[in-house]
Amino acid sequence: MGTNFGQQVLSNQIRGDVGEIMRSKSIPLPSVSNSRVLKCHNCIVSLNKIGPKCWVYKLGLARVGRHQMDKQITLYGTGTTRSSRCRWTLLELGLDFDYVDNGSLIGTAELKKMQPLGKLPAIIIGGESLFESTAICTYLCDLYPNKNLIASVGSRQRALHEQWCSFALTEIEGYLWSSSKHKSLYPAEKRVAAVLPINTEEIIAGLAVLEDTLNETPYLTGSNFSVTDIIVGFTVNWARSAGHLETFPVLSAYLERLHERELCTFKQNLI
Repeated sequence: MGTNFGQQVLSNQIRGDVGEIMRSKSIPLPSVSNSRVLKCHNCIVSLNKIGPKCWVYKLGLARVGRHQMDKQITLYGTGTTRSSRCRWTLLELGLDFDYVDNGSLIGTAELKKMQPLGKLPAIIIGGESLFESTAICTYLCDLYPNKNLIASVGSRQRALHEQWCSFALTEIEGYLWSSSKHKSLYPAEKRVAAVLPINTEEIIAGLAVLEDTLNETPYLTGSNFSVTDIIVGFTVNWARSAGHLETFPVLSAYLERLHERELCTFKQNLI
């Protein structure tokens, strides 16, 4: 059984995050009113003020005939982390959902009820919890197969989804995360500078495989965009932020195609 969290609050980090989602400087962010619904492009942002700098907001798509949720969804994340994958997937599926942007939850006993290590993202779907961004995105797409964001189980395209997600996480992202920790996230006494060049070698090797693959196909499972590109695209975006894409023109072009999609949530990710 999942854990049903009570009402959560947002830090003042919400201001920048909502601004990024709406991608519009013409609509003011909330400052004094207790409740407001904002609409921009294809996104609706409903905000409720529950403290001087605390907001809870609900995201949805302002498109005619969008799918109405039959299960309540609450996504817990922070900033431009892996929760970006989940937000983009939810938006592409046209689902209404609550998003709680609260990095202070990390490591807390409350979050550990959903994610044993107390990490983000985590999600509540119909009262049941799930963690790990790839698992979340894949499950959401399986719940709504008519949206065509993922191939059916047993198909060649579905096998490619599993293959490339596993590859990106193990052969590239794990090393990006290790380098981030040893550069700045660990306390100084735990950092090992010697791992950085080794990690870079592994990252470059993994990126080279994606470069060769995407030289033959526009997207990882074929000619159409899918959730695989959201998941792996996040990893490629992270590699770009870390300075690893200079010698990969095909991957750079692929990333630009992803950034051009209106609902992309990690255009400006810097990890």
